[in-house]
Amino acid sequence: MRPPTRTFIFRFLLLVFFLSLAACGGSSSGPDDPGNPGGNNPPDVSNPPADATPPGVEIVFPASRVITEAAATLIVRGHATDNVAVTAVRLNGVLAETNDAFANWSLRVPLESGANRIEVLARDAAGNEKSAEAEVQNAAFLPDAFIDIAWDADARRLFAVSYDGRIVVLEVESGEWRTLADAQHGSGVPFEPVRKVLWDAERARLLALPRENNNDDLLAIDVESGERTMQPDFFESHVYDWQFDSVRDRLIVRYDIAFQSEGLQAIDPATGAHEMLVSLIESSLSREFTYDPASNRAWFYEHFANAIVEVIIDTGDVLTISDDDLDNDPGTVDPRGEGDSLFRIYDLALANDGADLLVLVSPNSSATRLMRVDIGSGDRSVFSESGVRGEGPSFVDNGGLLTGETDDAIWFIDEGAAGADGIVRVDPVTGDRLPVRDGTFAAGLGPDLGPVSLRGSAFDAERQELLFAGGRADNAIAVDIASGDRRIVSDRETGDGPFLSNPADVGFDAAAGNVWVSERSPTFLNKVNPETGDREVIRLLPEGNETVPSGFAYRFALHPVANRAYVIDNTLERIYSVDLATGLYSVLTDPDPDKDPDTDDAIGAGDDLLVTGDALLDIANNRLILNGNDRVQAVDLGTGDRTTLLHTTDHPRLMEGGDATLGTNNTLAVPSRLEAALLRVNPVTGERSEISDAHMDYEGTAAVQRGTGPAFLWPASAQLVSTAPEILAVFDSARNAVFLVDGETGDRVILSR
Repeated sequence: MRPPTRTFIFRFLLLVFFLSLAACGGSSSGPDDPGNPGGNNPPDVSNPPADATPPGVEIVFPASRVITEAAATLIVRGHATDNVAVTAVRLNGVLAETNDAFANWSLRVPLESGANRIEVLARDAAGNEKSAEAEVQNAAFLPDAFIDIAWDADARRLFAVSYDGRIVVLEVESGEWRTLADAQHGSGVPFEPVRKVLWDAERARLLALPRENNNDDLLAIDVESGERTMQPDFFESHVYDWQFDSVRDRLIVRYDIAFQSEGLQAIDPATGAHEMLVSLIESSLSREFTYDPASNRAWFYEHFANAIVEVIIDTGDVLTISDDDLDNDPGTVDPRGEGDSLFRIYDLALANDGADLLVLVSPNSSATRLMRVDIGSGDRSVFSESGVRGEGPSFVDNGGLLTGETDDAIWFIDEGAAGADGIVRVDPVTGDRLPVRDGTFAAGLGPDLGPVSLRGSAFDAERQELLFAGGRADNAIAVDIASGDRRIVSDRETGDGPFLSNPADVGFDAAAGNVWVSERSPTFLNKVNPETGDREVIRLLPEGNETVPSGFAYRFALHPVANRAYVIDNTLERIYSVDLATGLYSVLTDPDPDKDPDTDDAIGAGDDLLVTGDALLDIANNRLILNGNDRVQAVDLGTGDRTTLLHTTDHPRLMEGGDATLGTNNTLAVPSRLEAALLRVNPVTGERSEISDAHMDYEGTAAVQRGTGPAFLWPASAQLVSTAPEILAVFDSARNAVFLVDGETGDRVILSR
C-alpha cells in the first residue's frame, strides 16, 4: 500500500478542524461569542436566571398581639406581593381564600382558649417563602369594667357584675375567673342583664336585680348549678341599695326616693312580705348605705353636710356621728370627731371589726382616698391613699366598697388602680392596694391608657399610630396599631414649650407632619412635634374686625391640603376657619354673630349650629360633618350653610354617639355609647346598620349581632386605619382599651390596654 501524500494529510487535518468547529457551534472567539462581553447574541431565554426574591406578606387584621374573649374563631386578613407571582398563602398550614391571586387573602381560623399563635406563610412559584406571625390571647373572661360586687365569706369567692350585666365569679384562693350567668351560661329563666348582686348565705344563693324593665323582680341564682329562678313583683319599687340581715334572715332595702314609702324596709326573702323599718322621706341621706345585723343599725352619708349619719332602726333615731363642720359654717368650730375632711363622700361600708366605717372620699380625681371613721368617736383617718399611706396604684374614681367578713380585706371598684373600673383588694392594716387582674390580659407595652379620659382621636398613617388627647394626664398619647404599644407623644416631661392643659381634641396634619391639640381655651391651638414632643402655641387672631374668640376651642378638624383647621367655639356657637401657619381666622358659619335674635346677620344659612359634638372633614363633598347627641349636621366649607342630615331622635340608637369617622363608601362609622355598638350611617339617606355589635336586642327591637370578641361597653371614638380591607380602631372608655374592628365581619379584638 502506498503511503499517504502530504496533500492528503493536509486535507484530512483541515476536514477534522472544520468538523470540530461545527461541533462547538462556531469559532472560539468573536463578536457573537456568548462569553464575550461585547457580543451581540440575544439572551438565552431557555434557561432564565433563578428567582431568589421572596414574596412579601402582611397581616392586616388582627395586629401582632391582641386579646379576644370567648371566641371560637377569628377571620384573619392580609396582603401578599411578589415580583413574579404568589402561588399560595397558608395560615397554620391551611390555604387562605382569595379572589385576586393572594393580593388580598383571608381565612377563618379556629381559636383555642389561651394563647393562639397564627403563622402566615406566603410562597411564590420559585419556592421562595416569607412568613408573618400574630398571637391571639383568647380569654374566657376579661376581668375589668365592673359595677357591683358581693362576697361569699365561707367559700372565699367574689361575685362581680360586669359593665354589660353578666355575673362572674373570682375564686380568691386560685385567682381563677369564671362566668356564672349570662346568655350562654346557666339555666332556668332567660338571662337578663343585672345591676346589683347580694349574697344570701342562709340559702347559699346569689340574689340579683335585673337592670332594665323588671326593676321589681328578684333573680335568684344557684351558684353551683347556675340555675336561675325569678320571683316577679318581689319589690314595691326601684331598689337603690340593699343589705342582708343574717341575724334576722331578711333583706334590708332602700327604695327610690320618689317612692311614697321611701326609706328602709325589711323583706322576707321567702315570702316577700314587707315591713317599713324607718321612713327617710324628709332627709337628704344617700341612696347607698351599710348595715350591721348585730346592732340593727344602718349608716348613710349626708350629701349636703358631708357627714356620716347613723340610723338606729329599733328606735328610728337619726344621729350625725362624724362631721368636720356640723353647722356648715366655716366661721364656727363645731366638728363631730377629729381628722380629715369628709368632703365629697362617694360610698361607705362596715369594717370587719364592726367598730369602724370605711368611707370613700373623692375631693378631686387626684386625691381619692379610703378613710376609717370610728363609729363611737367620729374620728377620721386616711388609711389608703397614693403618696400618703399604702403601696400600689393610685385610686382615681368612685366605685363600690365591700368588706369580707372573714377575709380581712376590702374590695373596691376603681377606675384608676385596676385600669378600667376594675377590682382592687385593699389591705385594711397597711392600706396597700392590689389590683385583681391577670397580667396575661394586658395588650401592648408602655404607659397606661387610662384613666386619662382620652378625648378625640386621629391617625398618623406614616407612623401607623393612633393619637389621643389625654384630658386628665395633660398629654398627647400614641398607640401603635401593629403592636398596641403606647408612647407619650408630649407631656410635662416630654418635649419643650408651654404645657398642655386639659386637652380636648387631637388631629394630625399629614402634609406638615405635625400633631395638633386643642384645649378648653378660646384663644389658641397647640402644634406638637410627634418625634420630640416639642409644643408651640398658635394663637387665634381675627383677620378682620372680629373680636378674639371668647368661647372654647373645643373640637376641630384639619384640612389635609389647605393647611387650615375648622374650630368649633361651643360658647359663641360658631366655627372658625383658621390658617395654621399664622393663626389668622375668619368665621366660617354662625347663625347669629351678634347674638341678637332681632337682627339678621347670619354667616351661612340653614339650621341652628350643632356645637356639642365632634367634627370630621368630608373632602369629597367639601363639607364638615358634625356628629352630636341629637343630630348629624353638615356645614358647607364654601358657603357656611348648615344642613341637618338626620335627627338622632328619629334614630334612637344613634343617641349618645361618640366621635365618628368616615368609613368606606363615604359612610359614617359612629360609636353608639348608649347601645355599646359601632354603627354605619349613610349621612345622606340616614340608612344605618351594625358594623360591630355584641348584643342581640335593645328595648324590644331586634338588633343584629355582628362579630366575635369582647363586647364594647362605652365606645367613645372611632378612627379608620385601613380601607382595603376596612379596619377601624375604637377607643372604649369603660374598658380603657383600644379595639381593632373588622369592618366586614364585625370581629373585635383588643389591641391595647
